[in-house]
Amino acid sequence: MAAQIVRPKLNSEAKEIRVIELQPGNYNGPIVVKSITTSLLDSIPFEPLSYAWGDPNVTMPIEMDGSTYPVTVYLYSALRNLRKPSEVRLMWVDSISINQRDDEEKSQQVNLMRDIYASANTCVVCSETF
Repeated sequence: MAAQIVRPKLNSEAKEIRVIELQPGNYNGPIVVKSITTSLLDSIPFEPLSYAWGDPNVTMPIEMDGSTYPVTVYLYSALRNLRKPSEVRLMWVDSISINQRDDEEKSQQVNLMRDIYASANTCVVCSETF
């Protein structure tokens, strides 16, 4: 069973978002991410990921902040293929970056999505399969 990951509240006034640091690794290695909070006002370079969620009941485990975290098979495949072999990749991934159990946060973050995508130099779009 996946551990419940405690997430601090985001400050909507400061346009806070969560991004993940996709840790380096080879194709077959475990997927490890670290979640960090930042503000869109800080202009840190990150890449939003656009992908098909797929069936939410069919998941694969990744490691996030030291705990097991389930993600859809499509996201697992995207992360496995997008990670770099020797450097961290900073990404915004809606299903991870937004606390899906907090309706208030989901609403606030959806309202920021235009700004999230507009603030990125590049966006990554993945088809359903690789």
